[in-house]
Amino acid sequence: MKIEYKNKKLKDVCNTFKNANKKYGLKVAKKMQLRLMQIQAFENLNQIPVTPPFRRHKLVGDRSGYFAIDITKTYRFIIKPSNGDINNLNTITIICIEEVSNHYDD
Repeated sequence: MKIEYKNKKLKDVCNTFKNANKKYGLKVAKKMQLRLMQIQAFENLNQIPVTPPFRRHKLVGDRSGYFAIDITKTYRFIIKPSNGDINNLNTITIICIEEVSNHYDD
């Protein structure tokens, strides 16, 4: 699957271990790098498991149309499909990472 990013700053943090480590700490930085490689290995959004450790799930309310994918138990990627049909996750092959969220900090 192809991964896009909301902006250059987010892309730099996600793809540069040093930047991720500085912003989120060693544990999250390591998991983030691993999770990004794993996501890229999937062909479409439907292949990302809904069970841990990924725990892909739809978001609701003001984030309707977005999904979350766990990085750790508290950090997650907030993603938005960039192509395909939201009702057929097999058609979504490009995602945009909108943010890295600390779920329990909100």
